[in-house]
Amino acid sequence: MPGIPYITSILVILRRLVRGAAFVALALVAIWLVRDYGLISRTNVRFANGPVELAGTIFSPRFGGPHPGVVLIHGSGATDRSHVAGHAKWLARNGFSAMAYDKRGTGESGGAPDETRYFDFADLAGDAKAALAGLRAQDAVDAARCGLLAFSQGGWVAPMVARSDSDLRFLAIVSGAVATIAEDRLFERGARLAREGFDENDRREVRAMQLVDQATTRDPATFDRFAALWDENEEKGWFRRVYLSEEPVAADDEYRIWYRTILDHDPLPDLERLDVPIYWALGDPAHDRYAPVALTIERLDRLTAGRAKDYTIASYAGTDHNLEYVNGGPAGIWRNATQHWRGPMLAWMKEKTHLAADASH
Repeated sequence: MPGIPYITSILVILRRLVRGAAFVALALVAIWLVRDYGLISRTNVRFANGPVELAGTIFSPRFGGPHPGVVLIHGSGATDRSHVAGHAKWLARNGFSAMAYDKRGTGESGGAPDETRYFDFADLAGDAKAALAGLRAQDAVDAARCGLLAFSQGGWVAPMVARSDSDLRFLAIVSGAVATIAEDRLFERGARLAREGFDENDRREVRAMQLVDQATTRDPATFDRFAALWDENEEKGWFRRVYLSEEPVAADDEYRIWYRTILDHDPLPDLERLDVPIYWALGDPAHDRYAPVALTIERLDRLTAGRAKDYTIASYAGTDHNLEYVNGGPAGIWRNATQHWRGPMLAWMKEKTHLAADASH
């Protein structure tokens, strides 16, 4: 049949393409294995904060040393070491020994699971301090050249660790707020409602009610005012986007009792006292819906005015709370969607630890 040679040629080409694709796939796997295992060692460790034993992994360059060290501090929620392991491996590929650990109540760490929701800042800071001690105890780590890399909620924790550790070389804080928990929650609620299309008047009403709600948490005597606002606003369109319970949360509810312990936590007093260099990587004030970036920058500017604070403040236009571009970002950003913020931060961290500033990976 006249079409057979043509079909045979197509099949030969397809076989070659398949073989070529298989070769490329194998090559990519080999590169990944070398990059993540050939160049990086992993050491699983356990350490304790009082009665709670925690577990983590230290990612280190396989060769050379001792290396400067970094402890990664989680954001909020039930996050284990896998949530920050990618950053830890990136640091290890660039000359650091990095500790990623399971937050208390997650993974192999002790603690009750509900501690990730009903958290205590003193406990979280104690856990990070214990992780830092565990990291410094490693032969591969230069204990005198260590710092912290903190994400979101970790931005409240890191200054607490630093206030009792004058040997830290740096803090690097990603999307951390210089605000109280109360201010942060008010901002988050307003930003979310704005995105959902609620107008300024709706958001003003929500803020007014939220302020009374927070006042009730601080002082149960204001509960009647909060209950009156509940009745007044319950039929409004925004109400069920803010309050999900059928009745107002009682003044003596266990949630309020816990919330009272963190509501006015403020990192500013610690930041005023600290002399440690700090790098702030922040999203765009227009796109970060979880942290008040504009307020944070304003307070950092006031904090550094006329003072010898070694601060670097970087806000990345077009990025959200995770420093990801909301509209795709600049051309080619897909090749390394974190390099726009990790590259400058890495160079700064190397400078603070006197690590040769070679190219980042």
